[in-house]
Amino acid sequence: MPDLSQITHFADTVALPLIGVWSLVALKLSVGDAEQRAQRRFFLTLIVMTIVTLRTVIACDHSWLIHTTMTGSMIVASLVLPSRSDDVTWNSETTSLTEAPYGQVT
Repeated sequence: MPDLSQITHFADTVALPLIGVWSLVALKLSVGDAEQRAQRRFFLTLIVMTIVTLRTVIACDHSWLIHTTMTGSMIVASLVLPSRSDDVTWNSETTSLTEAPYGQVT
C-alpha cells in the first residue's frame, strides 16, 4: 500500500501537469464569458506550475524535467494554438499591407 509521500509525489509529478493541460484545453475551446473564466483559471494554473517548477528545481527533485517541460509547453502552446474566439477575416479589397495608408493596418 502506498504511503502518503508516494501519493504526494505522484500528485506532484503527474496530476499537476495534467491539470495544466486541462486548463490550456479549456482556454482554447471556450468562447464568451466562459473564455474569460478559463483565462483566469489558466493564468492561476500557470502561476502554480511555475512555483512548483521552481520548488522542484531548487530541491533537485527527480521530476524537475517534467515540470520545466510542462511550464514551457504551456507558455508556448498558449501563444501558438488558436482559440475558437479568434476572428480571422479576409478582406478581398486589400491583399497586402502596401495598399493600406501609412500607419493604418487593415
